[in-house]
Amino acid sequence: MHSIMTIAEKSINDAKSNTLLVLLYFFQYGLLIPITVVMRGQYPIAIFTVLLFCYALVNNRIIISSYSALSFILPLSVLITKLPFERYVAETNVAMELIISFFAIGMSGILIGSLRFSQDHFLSYGYKLGLLNFFLLGAIPFTSLYLDEINYMRFGYAILPTVIFSFLFLFRDNNKKWTFIVFCLSFAELLLFGARGAMLTFILFALIYLFFISDVSKKIKLYILFFLFLIGASLKFVLEYLLESLDTFGLYSYSLTKYLNLFNGDSLASTSSGRDDIYGLAFKRIDESFWFGSPLNTCFIDTGSTYYHNIILDILVNFGVIGFAFFFLFIFYNIFKVVSSTSKERKMIFFVLFLIAMGRLFVSSSFWQRPEFWIFVGYCVNYTSKKFDISTV
Repeated sequence: MHSIMTIAEKSINDAKSNTLLVLLYFFQYGLLIPITVVMRGQYPIAIFTVLLFCYALVNNRIIISSYSALSFILPLSVLITKLPFERYVAETNVAMELIISFFAIGMSGILIGSLRFSQDHFLSYGYKLGLLNFFLLGAIPFTSLYLDEINYMRFGYAILPTVIFSFLFLFRDNNKKWTFIVFCLSFAELLLFGARGAMLTFILFALIYLFFISDVSKKIKLYILFFLFLIGASLKFVLEYLLESLDTFGLYSYSLTKYLNLFNGDSLASTSSGRDDIYGLAFKRIDESFWFGSPLNTCFIDTGSTYYHNIILDILVNFGVIGFAFFFLFIFYNIFKVVSSTSKERKMIFFVLFLIAMGRLFVSSSFWQRPEFWIFVGYCVNYTSKKFDISTV
């Protein structure tokens, strides 16, 4: 009996520490920003990832299921198959760089995302890491680092997890005053100094949570809709007021300026920081190789970058409609499965992982190099398995 209790206690402790491992991996982009200012490049993230993975491996937390193995083999096989078709560019091999990125980031992300963790501790640990994240990032917009070392996009996606977890904790915390303060401060910084994509990601998550996951009453939902209508109707005046207020303190908001430009008649394309031109090039490439896609360095040849600032376009260009069909089915199968679940915790976790990953990839970055995307994949492929059951201890 004693040994049984010991095993049960160990399982509980492992689930708790696994939750922290998953969230540390998930928060690393923001938590490591102070280090990346000093140590340039991907080295801090690579070192941090190796340390987390080695800890999980040494403590026998890593379990490679058949689903995990398939999620390694399929992307890697596709990359290797594409390797011989790379168009020659002197001293640059994008396909090989992506293979290395997948080994360094993708595989570790999948394995970390497949850890058996505690649903019940996911929110509380996430909130505590969110506080640490805010402590490390909160002063940056008021220093010379902002728009010099750390641009609005980097800051926005770094502070976004804090906004989401403090928002969620408002519905669980008994002492809501301090949680509300943290949420308001982090939300204000995201709105004023972050990327528009990060802001829209939070709004979408908040709406999904409030209207489809939470226990908020219909009456409160109507109040929320009315409040959003009032904000939308007066948004131009709010933006003008905020920009004028910031200007009095010698501060500037790139995102608010872009929002206001839309209200003043500028087109969406003109406020997209050149993405409309990049998207136009992507559509031409899709038309050229509709079914199977183009070589992996096509975007580099077109733009000098390795991605088209949109995950859907990246997949369509590089892997064609056939490759995109697999991605589409994977995403919507998992959305259908989690929406069909009766567990509010699973829905919350799924949409936290999904929207933070995809929110960025719809407007920037390469999914091959995003840890949060691969941790989402690891979560999904193991959640699909009937044998995989997230601990609810």
